[in-house]
Amino acid sequence: MPVTMPTERFLASGGGNVVDLGAGSGRATLMVLLARPRTTVTGLDRYTGYYGIDDNSPDRLRANARVAGVEDRLRVQVGDMRELPFKDSEFDGALSVAAMDHLGRNDIPRALSETARVLKAGGEFLFVTINSDFWVKLAFPMSLHGGGGYWGWKGNEGLWRERMTTAGFDVVEVGTRPAEMYVLARKR
Repeated sequence: MPVTMPTERFLASGGGNVVDLGAGSGRATLMVLLARPRTTVTGLDRYTGYYGIDDNSPDRLRANARVAGVEDRLRVQVGDMRELPFKDSEFDGALSVAAMDHLGRNDIPRALSETARVLKAGGEFLFVTINSDFWVKLAFPMSLHGGGGYWGWKGNEGLWRERMTTAGFDVVEVGTRPAEMYVLARKR
């Protein structure tokens, strides 16, 4: 089942060419394709290893898009968000839902710079990460989120604002929903 758009401000015009960074089986890709009927989305993923998704493959993403009736507006690309296989200024929008935040801390700035590179001036970037709120603390044992380690830096608004600004984005909106924080940014 696709997720719902965390903010209606992302691609409010209803259209554009979008890249989903770390698309996996396509929950976020389908979110955009269903909520914004004039978009095309390129789902990008390395499609290696197991990230909690059985049969994590381009074929699974295509099958999910086919079931949702949006396969005609989907492209799938195997690649790494730290070295995007796209031209400069190719996309109107980008998103990363529970993907870019799983990179190592030193790899995140590279992925953000690459995202800025492939976006047109004024292009929008929707970033969604885990927020170590009541819901996360309820669902996961203290050892996973205590002490501000892995979980503590994920939903750190100040850290993500700084990262976005350094990569060439202006932060437009920050918000939370149960267990998640999102940042909507615009390329300068």
